[in-house]
Amino acid sequence: MVLLSVTWNRTFSSIRELSVAGAGGEAGLFRDPDFCTDADALPAGLPDDFKICAWKRPHELSPKPRMFVGGASRSDVVQGALGDCWFLSACAAVAQNQELVKQVIPLGQVLCGEGYSGALTFRFWRLGHWETVRIDDRLPVDDSGQLLYARAAHPDEFWVPLLEKAFAKFHGGYAHLQGGQRSEGLLSLSGLTVQDETVADWDPEGLFKVLERETRRHALITCAATGPFKKGLAGEHSYSVTGARRVRLGKGAGEEVRLVRVRNPFGRCPDAEWSGAWRDGDSRWDEIDQPTKDSMEFKVEEDGEFWMELNDFTSNFKHITFATKKPVEMDDAKYCEVLHGSWEKGISAGGNQSDMKMFATNPQFSLIVNEADEEDDECSVVLELIQENDRQKCRCLEDIALFIYEAAGPAAQRLSAEQLAGKPEWGEGHEHLGRSAVTYKESLPRGAYVLIASTFRPDRPRAFLLRAHSRRPVQLRAL
Repeated sequence: MVLLSVTWNRTFSSIRELSVAGAGGEAGLFRDPDFCTDADALPAGLPDDFKICAWKRPHELSPKPRMFVGGASRSDVVQGALGDCWFLSACAAVAQNQELVKQVIPLGQVLCGEGYSGALTFRFWRLGHWETVRIDDRLPVDDSGQLLYARAAHPDEFWVPLLEKAFAKFHGGYAHLQGGQRSEGLLSLSGLTVQDETVADWDPEGLFKVLERETRRHALITCAATGPFKKGLAGEHSYSVTGARRVRLGKGAGEEVRLVRVRNPFGRCPDAEWSGAWRDGDSRWDEIDQPTKDSMEFKVEEDGEFWMELNDFTSNFKHITFATKKPVEMDDAKYCEVLHGSWEKGISAGGNQSDMKMFATNPQFSLIVNEADEEDDECSVVLELIQENDRQKCRCLEDIALFIYEAAGPAAQRLSAEQLAGKPEWGEGHEHLGRSAVTYKESLPRGAYVLIASTFRPDRPRAFLLRAHSRRPVQLRAL
């Protein structure tokens, strides 16, 4: 995998010049020597009709290829033969946030005509930095000449398959995109605060208020159903949440109903939509006046998007993931402290608390709380521990956790194994979880605290990022 870091003041015309100079191809078009198309770099176990038969450029698939047709839209994203719904549901969510679209897909890139070179660049976030990935625009097709993996709904639009290819290179090839967690895709495309939540842990009204607020802000939200195929919903499959609205029946004069809009990345595919109450074409929609339906962008169309009542949503979707500028529990946070760290084998990768001598070697941090929130004696802090995710190096995420201890005095110092033995942790539920990021909301009295970042297994080398969000300033430093 080759990553090209590009400074912000470099023009994309100069990138094209570098690309063409770096490698030649058909008719002088750039051909990426670093993107492996060998069979061992491609997904295994796919049926024969899902095998790659050729690689074609957009201008070979469309007479008028463009990166975008009318801009990026959540309805553009259509999943193909690859099992990367976890990434494509994040793509559909990002498409609703034009600021992020421009961050991930630099403007001014063409697929034919003047300035076309066959080279393209995309950006992905990793541990606090945006990394630039350069690819050629050759895409895998099947024996009928159709795109094999992800595609856009419009035949002239190509941002979806090209972004998928760039993400494949970011992680070492298409084979490394088979299966993943929703939080992985959201983090890579946004760098925002990502929180994996269990739907059952939320009060329904509280969850709906968050969905209303965050969909208005174009936050990125994905969810997953579990269990067997049921009423059009596929188990172990990722969807994106694209809207939430309160409506009244009886043309606005009757009972209030809470509706959630969900999108399946399979897009225009038979049986890809919810078939229960409030499905497309359900008679209940006759109770909603047309201006309200128009404002909800409601349409009866087999496009993978559908509305469902909140109770049905919470009954069928067990997990939900938010990617927001600020933590969902603290949308008024004003401060964010950031530190980088790493677990190093034999030095600072001590594993879990079953061996306190080893556990004490883990990275430790000082958190100083000097001020309380307004009208409160404590300071609310949301802590994020984000682990490095390079699927080429390791397909598995480590089980990670962050432990909090009160310091012995006003100035926090590293805690030894003897000091940790029998010392109570602050807060509850700090178990190791195999996620890209784990988050904790704590209400801390004024004082000094020691944070210990840990993997469950010892000697598992990996870099990580630690972020602390708060309403009042706090001090975070490595010990």
